[in-house]
Parts: sequence; C-alpha cells; structure tokens
Amino acid sequence: MFNIVDKYKDMCIAFGGHKNAVGLSVSKENIVKLKEMIESEVLEEAQEIVEYDMLLSFKQLKLEMIEILLKLEPFGEKNPYPAFMFKNVKVNDKKEYDKVDRYMLSQEVEKDSVRREISLVGICFDKEKGKNINIGDNIYIVARPKINEFNRKKKY
Repeated sequence: MFNIVDKYKDMCIAFGGHKNAVGLSVSKENIVKLKEMIESEVLEEAQEIVEYDMLLSFKQLKLEMIEILLKLEPFGEKNPYPAFMFKNVKVNDKKEYDKVDRYMLSQEVEKDSVRREISLVGICFDKEKGKNINIGDNIYIVARPKINEFNRKKKY
C-alpha cells in the first residue's frame, strides 16, 4: 500500500509509513480523487500473492516445533512469524458471523497404516472470500500456528 500511495504523495498534506502501514493527511478537495486513483491502482495489482515459509501437513505440525519457533522472537516487520501452507484441507462446517466466518477444518493423515483426521478451527476475516468457501470443499490454507495454554494444558 505504501508504494501505491507514494505515487500520489503530492496530493497529500502529509504522508509517511512503511511497507505494512501508511499514514496520511489529505485536503477535502483531494480525498475523492485520491481514493479513486488508489482504488484503480489496487485493482490493477489485485493478483493475490500469498507468501509462506514452508509446505506442511497437519501430521508434521508438532507442539515442540511451535515452541522452537517462538524462540525466534521478537516477531515484527523485519522478522515475521513463520507462515505455513497446508494443502487438501477439508471444510467440515461453516459458521457465519458479522465480521468473520469460522470453519471447522480437517486433514486426513496416516500413521502406522491407520487413517485418522486431524481437526482445527479456521477463521476467515475477509467476508467476500468467505462466500466462496463451502462445506465439503478441499482448500489450501496459510496459517501461523500459535500455542494456546489454559489450565497448564497446551494446544496449538
């Protein structure tokens, strides 16, 4: 976003930011024109690029692995938290809320010739994209696994 707004900084009273954040002040006369220019530029660049660090299966994801990742803190712009892509994730359930959609997801894994499903909860913050995700679909997801600890029990 910064690179796009930077092209039109002459329309701004004040402008600053970095790759992940933009701050600006605009006169009333320029708001509509600037908005239209930015929107058209964003639409041109609408190709979605999803970055991830590694392709994993649910079977490969372990609590110990996440604990090791946490030793790489602090995370931020120059040291982002690792993101993992998971393929062939089945959508088992979908609940729609005002601002987000919540999904029950699973992936079949095989260990010692026994097939089982590993489940997780997924949240989609983009309601428009969520319209295209249906129960029974197999999807790709990108996730940043975290540890949730409650009553001394750790889950991820």
